[in-house]
Amino acid sequence: MNGPHKSVFFDARKAKAISGKVYKAGFSAALIIVYFHRLNLPVSALKALKNRQDAVNLQQAFTMDIFFYNIFIRLYPVIAFLIAPFNNKARQWLKGRVNLLSIIEQKMAGDAASKVWIHAASLGEFEQGRTVLENIRKQYPHYKIVLTFFSPSGYEAKKNYPLADYVFYMPMDSPYNASKFYDLINPKLILFIKYD
Repeated sequence: MNGPHKSVFFDARKAKAISGKVYKAGFSAALIIVYFHRLNLPVSALKALKNRQDAVNLQQAFTMDIFFYNIFIRLYPVIAFLIAPFNNKARQWLKGRVNLLSIIEQKMAGDAASKVWIHAASLGEFEQGRTVLENIRKQYPHYKIVLTFFSPSGYEAKKNYPLADYVFYMPMDSPYNASKFYDLINPKLILFIKYD
């Protein structure tokens, strides 16, 4: 896609390997891709991370970003919990993440089909990338599509979307959640949709 509508295709196995290399704590590959995008570096530049020193240099370059990201990730559920009695969206966000990995594991049990994972933060990003999803469905009908959302606005509106085989909330980012979610869906291709 050209112009302000940008999406990133990335080989999932390379993403996981590089994610483990760059962030010993196991940050998701999505975070690395966002950083590369902010620097206007092509995703192919990730292949340049050939040794430990390259990984350390990249990690040091984003120390403050990582620090604030970690604070945000830990505070977000707490803030959502505090405002949930007064805010329906916060209630939905919390409810959608109760036993989320167990639910995903149950729904995907025994499904060995090749999968494409498409992530949209909210409904706006989904609408932006809808044509890409539709074309993947047409061109690769044997692939299952796993669609994830961060916000309730996307999930609630599209939880029964007929072109996706699975629709889930995105688990909160943590080393355990990222690894477990990746292992459960085992995608052949990952697509993150940016810019609402």
